[in-house]
Amino acid sequence: MATVATSTSRTTTKTSVYFSDVNGDGLVDIVSNGKVYFNHIEFDAQGHAIPHFTLSSADTPSPIIYDAKKIDKTIGEVDPTEQAELIKSSPMEDMVRVWQAPKDGIISISGTVSLITPTGEYDTDEYAHADGVRVAIQKGSTELWSKKIAKGDATAYNATAQNITVKKGDRIYFRVQSGTEETSNGAFDNVKWAPVITYTGAAETLPGGLSTTVYQPQEGAIYGANTLTNVAESTSLNLSGKFTKPVTTDDVTLRIVASNELKDSLGNNNPNYKKREIYTRTLAWNEAFDGEIKQTIPNPDGLTNLNFEISSSSNVDWSKIKWTPQIETIGKNGSRQRTAGATHYILFADMVSEGKPVVLASNVSTLTVTPSITMLPPTVNGMVTMTVKTVDKLLGKKTYTFSGGSLSGDPLIITGISAGKIWIDYFYSGNISGQTVTSAATVSGIGTAQAGFYAQTENKGFGTMYRGWGGFVYNASEGRYGKPIDESLLKLPR
Repeated sequence: MATVATSTSRTTTKTSVYFSDVNGDGLVDIVSNGKVYFNHIEFDAQGHAIPHFTLSSADTPSPIIYDAKKIDKTIGEVDPTEQAELIKSSPMEDMVRVWQAPKDGIISISGTVSLITPTGEYDTDEYAHADGVRVAIQKGSTELWSKKIAKGDATAYNATAQNITVKKGDRIYFRVQSGTEETSNGAFDNVKWAPVITYTGAAETLPGGLSTTVYQPQEGAIYGANTLTNVAESTSLNLSGKFTKPVTTDDVTLRIVASNELKDSLGNNNPNYKKREIYTRTLAWNEAFDGEIKQTIPNPDGLTNLNFEISSSSNVDWSKIKWTPQIETIGKNGSRQRTAGATHYILFADMVSEGKPVVLASNVSTLTVTPSITMLPPTVNGMVTMTVKTVDKLLGKKTYTFSGGSLSGDPLIITGISAGKIWIDYFYSGNISGQTVTSAATVSGIGTAQAGFYAQTENKGFGTMYRGWGGFVYNASEGRYGKPIDESLLKLPR
């Protein structure tokens, strides 16, 4: 049996500045952005030959004389076949911000959108071909609002929609298009757009300072990647990089997990596969940090695949937590190599149910909180952490084993609680799919309280989707540039 593999590639390169003997006089001319600077020789006072470049060929030994009526206009025409191939290989792509409704309700969309006019140094010839953008708001398969913005128009247009009924899981798309033609120009399509989504109803402030009704894109601006960073083999790793964490409503843990290759080159399982945690650091909820993290980490097995994780046992204001780790390896010959790491946020983006605040009318010396969760069908197992928080403080937390649709464990006892509102929430270290969850807690002196329940989510290609926010790039070729986004096409390739 024989295996044969073939591949085909085609490359077209364009440049705006190059050398060419345009008029055939043996002297190299300069072509820059469509203009020809003709080369000719002049002699200075000492008799030295000095090249000079001018826009006129009349200064050269071989001037170009032409009759415009006799110019062959077919030269330089776009080959339709080549153009079709280029469009297929490099399709027009639309930038899309997406918001997925975390709960049922009626929402309104507000905010302005504007095309950013270029400033400073930029390619004026390229800008001459810019053709503006089209922006649209879409729910499901229906556009709610759209606007074409012409090149040079810096007006901030109201991008709004009112009284929209949403079910949990419905998506709203904020789409920026280069245009509505297959050959629309994507140059200078820089847009400023920060839509705000507001549910009707009374607003409460959640732990971390977030709203129960207002959802803003900066809350979901969490940029990370669940990917391995490959480094050179070394038995010692030098960790560095900046980390920022304000006071949060739960402890935050940094972790580095190292491994070697899970599979060999033939796709078989590696019998010598190793995976272990080589670094961990936990910062308390009330501990702020803004500086450099440096540490030498032993790596005796020389593991080369690293995963950098930021996690907490509950949700915090993730957008304010940043880590830019770097690893320096030292080879056997003393050579050093520095590699930037990709950070993975482990958070709880799925709001299965939203809790309600418990109001303590006066200070409480001892508060007992007893968990109560039912799940049908009872097929989910794992760890669940119950937290009790104020808007800006962690009062207490306890982790329970969740098995067969019920919790097992003792109540959480907290002392020295001040009067005011507290929130009781559960955070599950897994995905919820198809189960019905009822989450509550019994609070001493109060009775039964409605508790929130949050779970982790599967990556479906839109990003972390924290607070519902994510984004993606939409292939607008094959006529999709002239139609609303086709939701059936929004899936990761398998």
